Amino acid sequence: MSETFLFYDIETTGLNPAFDQILQFAAIRTDSKLNELARHEYRVKLRPDVIPSPHALLTNQISLQTMLQGETEFEVVKKIHALFNTPGTISLGYNTLGFDDEFLRFSFYRNLLSPYTHQYANQCSRMDIYPVVLFYYLFNSESVINWPIVDNKLSLKLESLNTANNFNQGQAHNAVIDVETTIALTKALMKSEKIWQYCQGYFTKHEDAIRLSKLGLAYPQTTLAMTEGLYIAGNLGSTLAFQIPVLLLGQHNIYKNQSLWLRLDLPELACTTFSEIEKTTWIIRKKPGEPGFILPSQPRFLRHLSAERLAITHANKAWLLKNPLLLQAIIDYHLNFQYPLIAQADIDSVLYQNGFFSNNDQALCRLFHTVSLTEKLLLIEKFESLELQELAVRLLARNFEVTLPNKYQELYTAYLKKFYEGKEILIDYRKQMKFNVQQALQELSTLNQRQNLTSEQQHFLLDYSNFINQRGNSDGLLANEIRA
Repeated sequence: MSETFLFYDIETTGLNPAFDQILQFAAIRTDSKLNELARHEYRVKLRPDVIPSPHALLTNQISLQTMLQGETEFEVVKKIHALFNTPGTISLGYNTLGFDDEFLRFSFYRNLLSPYTHQYANQCSRMDIYPVVLFYYLFNSESVINWPIVDNKLSLKLESLNTANNFNQGQAHNAVIDVETTIALTKALMKSEKIWQYCQGYFTKHEDAIRLSKLGLAYPQTTLAMTEGLYIAGNLGSTLAFQIPVLLLGQHNIYKNQSLWLRLDLPELACTTFSEIEKTTWIIRKKPGEPGFILPSQPRFLRHLSAERLAITHANKAWLLKNPLLLQAIIDYHLNFQYPLIAQADIDSVLYQNGFFSNNDQALCRLFHTVSLTEKLLLIEKFESLELQELAVRLLARNFEVTLPNKYQELYTAYLKKFYEGKEILIDYRKQMKFNVQQALQELSTLNQRQNLTSEQQHFLLDYSNFINQRGNSDGLLANEIRA
């Protein structure tokens, strides 16, 4: 089976992967040499239970008229899932593992599709060009691309890289343009073949695990066998040179796919007490085959760390060695830490909380996608999971012109009333609110106070104001949104 790259990008109504939705999806499939094989673009119609962020729409420049047209989320997400699960597919883009992939995972989940198979099944896997670009910036001596400086600072945004290197012409934050730009960027990176192949290895679980096992010991002259490394990630920012020295604490006792690493260059680490471990320790949760990269603590990689940070790192390592009971307490605390269970989390957001569905329910999900609309309705009550039953009801109400049985209609009506009337706030597994009409009006007011708005942006915000007031200021609206 030959591997193919599926470069993709999405534009969305906002930033919450559990509650927002895709508006535009674009993908180009290539062979291993980046020769184009096929391309795909889908526009998704706004769901009745989503309020788009005006800031997001200003960024991606998707008009209200366009947003109210297109295919249903259900139809588009099915197509995306099929693309991602085509045997031998490596799905990738620019910062896709930092945003897009999780967004799609929740989209798959609420549309009763497997949220994880594109990561491992049928020789499918994932990559991300953003951490590769970061690695090239820090450690590649060959000048394969120009590094953009914006406002006297390095900018690794895709649009900045495009401007500095003339990869592509067209509007940034248009999914098609961003995919084409990412492919052009990848072609430039591939000119340094050895480094490209080295970076690819970090996205292979087996290769990543081997590299982690070969990292050096933090205390080679002692009996304390603890591994140290240099963690590289874009979210650390340029102030930290995108890297921090870390010490391996071990594999998490509950979340088995996480190894935990303690940041070593924090001055407050040496102030840790048994009662304040959470306040003075910074932990990196590393999953195999996913960013960030962890490199050996060798001079050729450590050269970006300042003398001050290196001194703090050495002092903290010595402090940990002298305080074995505190070190063990830090290890025990973090290796047994559990994410809080948010009992009030809306069912659209509980992908991580509820674990995997039973084999019977997974089989019913697959069947759900193959049967007629009438048969879909009959399948709902056969799900063992009550959450799946309600997800199925929402799926049908959002995507089909269908008259639901009374008990299902009442369930969906109650959900929409919570959302539109604001009497009960919908929250996700992180306690973040579902973006609602009140928040949209507040964001709109802030945007209207900007001094540098173009006439086109002003016109858009006026249209958006009319749209949002219509959505949130009519008793008849709720009835229109309920597809009965």
